[in-house]
Amino acid sequence: MNIDTRALKVVAIIGLMLSIGAVAYGVRAMLAAGDILGPSGLVVTPGGDVWIGVDRQLWRASSGGKLVEVVETAALGLPGAPANLVRHPDGGIVATVRDDPTLYLLEAASARVARTLRPQWPEDLARHAGRAVNLAFHADGRFAVATGGGHAVALFDADGRFLARSAPDSYRFTNGLWWIGDALWTTDTNRFVLRRLDGRSLEPRESVTLPSDGDAVFLAAARVHPQAAAGSAPMAALTRLRNGMTTGRVVAVSPDGSQREYPHPGLLEPRDLDWQDGRLLVTDGESFSVLRWSAEHRPMPPFGDDALQATLRQRAGERDRLAADYRQGLLLGIVVFALAFALALRAQVLERRNAQRRRPLDLTRIGTPVIDGRRLAAQALRVHGPLFAFMLLVLAVVTLGGNQAVAWGFPLGVLAVTLALPITLRRLRHLAQSPAYEPLFNQMAMRKLRSGGALDLALLDGEHVLETFTMQGQVLRWVVLTDERLLIFAATFTDHRLEAAYPLTQIVGASTEAGALRPGRKARGLRWFVPGGWIEIGLRDGGVLYGVVSAPTVAERVAARLTARSGSANTAPRQHRRVAPTPHGGPPPSWAAFGSALVPGFGQWAQRRRSAALLNFVPWLCFTLFVTIPLIWAVAGPRTEASPKWILVVVGSHVVMSVLAAAHAWRMGQSPVR
Repeated sequence: MNIDTRALKVVAIIGLMLSIGAVAYGVRAMLAAGDILGPSGLVVTPGGDVWIGVDRQLWRASSGGKLVEVVETAALGLPGAPANLVRHPDGGIVATVRDDPTLYLLEAASARVARTLRPQWPEDLARHAGRAVNLAFHADGRFAVATGGGHAVALFDADGRFLARSAPDSYRFTNGLWWIGDALWTTDTNRFVLRRLDGRSLEPRESVTLPSDGDAVFLAAARVHPQAAAGSAPMAALTRLRNGMTTGRVVAVSPDGSQREYPHPGLLEPRDLDWQDGRLLVTDGESFSVLRWSAEHRPMPPFGDDALQATLRQRAGERDRLAADYRQGLLLGIVVFALAFALALRAQVLERRNAQRRRPLDLTRIGTPVIDGRRLAAQALRVHGPLFAFMLLVLAVVTLGGNQAVAWGFPLGVLAVTLALPITLRRLRHLAQSPAYEPLFNQMAMRKLRSGGALDLALLDGEHVLETFTMQGQVLRWVVLTDERLLIFAATFTDHRLEAAYPLTQIVGASTEAGALRPGRKARGLRWFVPGGWIEIGLRDGGVLYGVVSAPTVAERVAARLTARSGSANTAPRQHRRVAPTPHGGPPPSWAAFGSALVPGFGQWAQRRRSAALLNFVPWLCFTLFVTIPLIWAVAGPRTEASPKWILVVVGSHVVMSVLAAAHAWRMGQSPVR
């Protein structure tokens, strides 16, 4: 059956475009889902009303839970969704907006902005002003701010003038804080410690270590207990979060460090909390509800009437629908891409078969023995099996050894590799000396030779292949020795490009001794990492080709062949009709490099090098989907903080992938030698 390879390629390209479109749709859905955070900020006014921040809206509910009004934040004078809602001593509400250092003072009845206050931050903490995660007001108007990643607490007077800051190295992140009289209690987030500070100088007065039982250990938002000053009740409700600072639990903490959990049967994503007549209210991002507990820590039905809860469920349903669209778009994109790539490979295989039918490659004179796949696999198992067994043993010890083994896994792995590498390389160098293992060590060159037809090699009519091998120098090259010429290909593991062709009359000698033709050239450093044989090939123009050959036996045989032919270097070569090499096609190298810089693999795809496109595109796609996009979601959401170092690593990884893909497209996109 004749199959039109051009049609297969067109369908493959269309499939690739559809897969990118499906993934883009999924990403768009995920970003839209990230905008639906549900209930977050929470504050109970002195009059009993409950204000709830829901995305870019403020909801007002009566003390009984009836939804009274829903107001867009823009209509209230807020520039964005409220990050925090706290009570002001005058009875109003103070709201903060992420990435905005301004405090917005709202009227308790309408939540409209009555005035603004911009704290006068010290210079070294100013960059954390817009990311401060919590604040607490004293009865006289003073307020303290926990800076989160600033690792400090700052104190301001009622007009926003800076008063004091905590001592350096007092905190490893700090989030929740509350006033009891003139004492300021703060949380040392990552050390699980409560620190009591002087209310005017912020000098430390007391430290209380909390138990770190369970996995939700990090200290987050807190709200002082209404009866904390009486000394007969827990002093505050405190959220404790798991790694990732999203899900966790809520506990009541006492001055002696004891705590009592507010029980909840399912997963809890506590966002904010406040007290209403002795009952604790907590906004939950997991269930999209306002959870309640009694003064005795007993769970109660969620706060709000049927209308309020139905409206929250509707938002949760919209978020879940968008999340499902993301998963479906991602899955569809992966499936369509796999099918498109399979069609592209099929077209490539058919083209090779057609080329080989037109002119099969004669391998009867090749020096390296041709063996079947079973024998080749047996050789690979014997050569590489001990190293894989050792790595599996290390992995098993780390995996099955419990938490202690996992903690020691990285140093154990480094030590194992350090010990195993010299032994493994010494063993590989020993086995590479054996002619029996030459087919294994020369496997890459043989695979390229057998997978590419005579047209791909740009052979002359009547030219016969004698040897093939890879040569590792500054870059990897694939070399083919014929009875007429020495063909040098720029090579990767997936493809190759004809770089130079030297008639044998241009070769004056060859040697397997380092420095024989290139005085002063040392091969030890390269050969230590790449087991194989060394070769130097002298050219009549004075140049020398050199590098590590696949196997020592190949290097010795090639050197002997070239040395024998160099004696007749003055004889004219036979003249044959040149068979034109297969046109490379595709865009100019600069355009291909530019395309791969934007989307790694795109330039290789345009150059019709499907395998190289896959090896560049798939890792980039996976990294983008599972690392970059979640990071963007976390930062832009906002859902959690991302360290500048991690952001730098992600951005740097994208730069490296783009540069490598662009350089690869440029190097392999040059026009073939004619």
